[in-house]
Amino acid sequence: MRKTLFIALLTALLVSPFAPAAAQGCTYTVQPGDTVIGIASQFGLQPWELQELNQEQYPIWETLGVGWVLIVPCDGGGAPPPPSDDPT
Repeated sequence: MRKTLFIALLTALLVSPFAPAAAQGCTYTVQPGDTVIGIASQFGLQPWELQELNQEQYPIWETLGVGWVLIVPCDGGGAPPPPSDDPT
């Protein structure tokens, strides 16, 4: 009985917290000086897309926390950057 309970608890702990990040993409750890716009741009996203990907873990984005582990696309996907006004 104890062994079954232990296995059930261990499975729940291993599967639940890590499944969303693994299923949705790679991760990026916020560094001092990072901004939502800068991180989003680095991964080819709009800021709202980065926030949407991480809404479950970090529902309030008034400030970006150093050390936050954000979900980001592994392939750098996301919306294309806006067109440039520069004709070159």
